[in-house]
Amino acid sequence: MSSKLIKVKKYILENDIPELDLPTEYSDSSIDTTRSEKKIKSSWYRFLEVFNWYPAHYSKFERYHIFKLDIAVTLFCGLSFFTKYLDQMNLTNAYVAGYIQTGAYHSLNGRNGLTGWRWQFIIDGLITAVVVIYGITLFPGSPNFVKKFGILTQDDLVFARKRLKENHIKQSKSWDKSTIKKIIWSWEFILLPFLWILHHQVGYSPAFSVWLKAEKYSVSQRNNLPTATSAISCISMLVTPALCDIYGKWLVSGVIFILTYFYVIVLLVWDVSKNLKFTAFYLSGLWSGLAPAFYAWAAIICKDSAEKKVIILALMNSYSSATLAWTVPIQWNTKYSPKFTIGWSITIGYVAITQLLFIVIWFLARKEHKSDLTFDDKSSISSTDSDSNSIREGSHTDFEKNGNLVTVKVLD
Repeated sequence: MSSKLIKVKKYILENDIPELDLPTEYSDSSIDTTRSEKKIKSSWYRFLEVFNWYPAHYSKFERYHIFKLDIAVTLFCGLSFFTKYLDQMNLTNAYVAGYIQTGAYHSLNGRNGLTGWRWQFIIDGLITAVVVIYGITLFPGSPNFVKKFGILTQDDLVFARKRLKENHIKQSKSWDKSTIKKIIWSWEFILLPFLWILHHQVGYSPAFSVWLKAEKYSVSQRNNLPTATSAISCISMLVTPALCDIYGKWLVSGVIFILTYFYVIVLLVWDVSKNLKFTAFYLSGLWSGLAPAFYAWAAIICKDSAEKKVIILALMNSYSSATLAWTVPIQWNTKYSPKFTIGWSITIGYVAITQLLFIVIWFLARKEHKSDLTFDDKSSISSTDSDSNSIREGSHTDFEKNGNLVTVKVLD
């Protein structure tokens, strides 16, 4: 290791990360970020709000700010996941679900001496390269380390930093030995990555495509029919986190667990009608909705320490990918296809352990963070406002407001 790298490592471990001289006030004095009062609506209206990404009670500036974040961050993350999914499916299946792969297989098979599956990898690589360029151009990074970037103006970044501060999101300070030791000995360090690993163990299976091949479906059908499962997965990933915000993780996750038990049991029994098999495989897409819900939950649980959040979120991704690399071939050994009795037996065990671990983490987070409520004169104490990230999920506590004792209960 060079002397320069040693110095950098020593500096990071022994010193605070220097803060940049960033503006704290808006350059445009006319900017108003005040939210209007949010009226209490019916449960049905609250459900419809799942699809309202830019609530009317937000200020005009905040709505436009969120729109730009959707372009610079959300869309990039979605495209990144899409390319990861294509690459992963190409690696784990000889026939890949997806219209892109179907087109490549039929129109490019044999072109320039390359088979269709080779063209699939080339096309996926080109798509990934475009997404990388998109990210380099627009993805802003941490608000505390940039003044402006891409489509985000200096005032956008000022507003982002204010939101982080108001919602008590800790920023990185130092990486000393005591910080690392504290992270390693925390329950989050063990349980949150384990939850993520178990979730992914349930979610990845080549069984649908293998069964379609055994039933003599064409290559196109084997590529296209599973896209319905992918569509359900996308919808579930989009809707589930919002539903958790409105109705609570306990209820929403419970429904998904029940439906997951149902589809796994159907496929474990196996000797059922073809229509029921299709229903089971399509229902499997609902499980994907727990991924963004769990990931966001982990970020919220770890928001008291930026260092902890960085390490744990990184471990969640790396551990799950490393685990899937060797467990999938064992769990879904093709010599047991297309029934995969062992695979589905293991899957139902994974679902049960995931649910148990979810309950344990829920109670630990509730216990540890139940008093972590901070209010000031500008804070909203409405329990119906699902956007109040300053309130820890799954908590209730007493606090004094203008000399009066008030009890606040927050949905899980």
